Amino acid sequence: MRKRQFNLMSLLIFIIFLSVQFVFTSCEREGQETTYKIYEEKMIDEILEENELSEFLAIIDYAKFRGTIHAYGNYTLFVPSNNAIQNYLQSIGKSSVNDLSSDEAVEIIKFHLIPDSIPTSDFEEGRLSTINFAHRYLTNKPVNIYGKSTYLINRQANIITSNLHGANGYIHIIDKVLTPPTQTITDLIQSLPESEYSLMKLLFSETSWVDTFSVVQSNRNYTFFIQSNEAFAKSGINSKEELLELLHKNTPTVVSDTLIYNYIGYHGINRQQYTLDLMRSSAIESLIKGQVLMFKAKSNSIIVNELIMPKVTEEGVPLLKDSEYSNYSCSNGVVHEINGNITIKNRAAYRVYWDIAEQPEIMALKIFRKGGSATFLPGDLSEITWGGKSPQPIVYDSWALPKTLGTDMYTYNDRLRFRMSTKLNGWMELKTPVLVGGKNQITGEDGISYKVWLGYRRTSSSILKTIFKQDGKEDQVLPYVFKMSDYMPSLANTQPEVALSQGWKQYTGVYSSIMCMHLLGTIKVYTTGRHILRLESTNDGTEGWYDMVQFIPVDEDQIWPRIDMAGKWIDEGMQDCEIYPYSDCNANN
Repeated sequence: MRKRQFNLMSLLIFIIFLSVQFVFTSCEREGQETTYKIYEEKMIDEILEENELSEFLAIIDYAKFRGTIHAYGNYTLFVPSNNAIQNYLQSIGKSSVNDLSSDEAVEIIKFHLIPDSIPTSDFEEGRLSTINFAHRYLTNKPVNIYGKSTYLINRQANIITSNLHGANGYIHIIDKVLTPPTQTITDLIQSLPESEYSLMKLLFSETSWVDTFSVVQSNRNYTFFIQSNEAFAKSGINSKEELLELLHKNTPTVVSDTLIYNYIGYHGINRQQYTLDLMRSSAIESLIKGQVLMFKAKSNSIIVNELIMPKVTEEGVPLLKDSEYSNYSCSNGVVHEINGNITIKNRAAYRVYWDIAEQPEIMALKIFRKGGSATFLPGDLSEITWGGKSPQPIVYDSWALPKTLGTDMYTYNDRLRFRMSTKLNGWMELKTPVLVGGKNQITGEDGISYKVWLGYRRTSSSILKTIFKQDGKEDQVLPYVFKMSDYMPSLANTQPEVALSQGWKQYTGVYSSIMCMHLLGTIKVYTTGRHILRLESTNDGTEGWYDMVQFIPVDEDQIWPRIDMAGKWIDEGMQDCEIYPYSDCNANN
């Protein structure tokens, strides 16, 4: 019995020793070797003491947050200087920190503290990447103060000392106290200068959106886009009557009483979206059901509602990122200014050729369509979700465009690589691009029908079935369940029309039996917007290499146009020199 007791005591001492080593050391790996060093950095509260930031530290103590910022973790704290605290206290009629209530002290700290380590080098455009303890985003804007580059935080305070680094995060010293916005979106619009925004203010005031955007709820925030008189004038609109004339033309079936209501609602989104969020989105439903706003990041700018496709061109409207009224936080959302006019339109259905690698997180990569690979785990992509018994990653591969064609002819020379298997990734859901829905303009029936095609490189043994999902409607199970290991029929022996009847077609510039495009089936789209295409595995398949999805209205040509590696559409009869990789057309004469 004594021997057993001795062994237990020895084991306990050894565990305590290891625990102490773990707490007081940090581990650095180089190759396979491991070294240890003592962690000597100070905690955030200790750095405040060293930098004579006693006033804010007093508020921290009063709010009982000292334990939080002294603990190990990842924090960013914006700390007003002592002078900034005194000026703030004076502005609210208090002489010292002791005059604050405990609730006021807590709210001050929560608004200045973020549960993430964010140096200025990681500041993202428009807003910081993580909400603060008050569940709000702080905005940031680069500014120049007396020849020195710094940041304006929340339109209120300049950073005067940045990136003080502690063991548990970063401190940025600021010259004013940050306070939550008090204006609602309605308040802001009503306060816009009459000389510059009179038409927008008039239209807004005549709708019940005034009441909607006046309400502040903890779980409800909006985004709203404003236009100046100058922006209206660019579209030839100088009065309410001229706008109504345009709206009648765009949506002739809508009664006059709701035209202005729909127009203003189309300028709103039912969630808070800063420019950073918009740059990562391709389309978001507006406050008018079934009507979407489209966004495209272009040369560090954002274009709203640009639609450029063969035979369909709609010039977009730029978002004025540097406007005083963009990334403007309100108590119930955020406002942006656009330099043009956006309206609801009754659009005809059009074909969509969708490179499925066009995901916001992938397009933000430096290697996007330039060469390289990146791996994504479940939850890493905002517009693709997947799961199953043992979910595996998605890999993005890209290469520079080749000078000559080989066997692998991916559009833009990039692909997504993943394994569909009943034992691993059993299902995957992809958010589609905007598909035009509504009534068939010829028959008047509800829903616009599209044939859906999947383009991929033959390599996988997976057998797939697909389902099309849209809110408020029953799921549409597509009829074709096919093996991705099959070769595409040889067009030397099979005419394109015959292959088409069998569910196959060539979609690249040059025929290849391994660059396949297979019909998934026909869908009906009832509302214009973004919907869900779901892939499901029916066997234990191997890894697949996926290129694109095409949505083509059923009454349009399904064979032409094709698409080359540079993303250019290929019409029937085009010469080889007009198809990437290009050659000298004169040399072929």
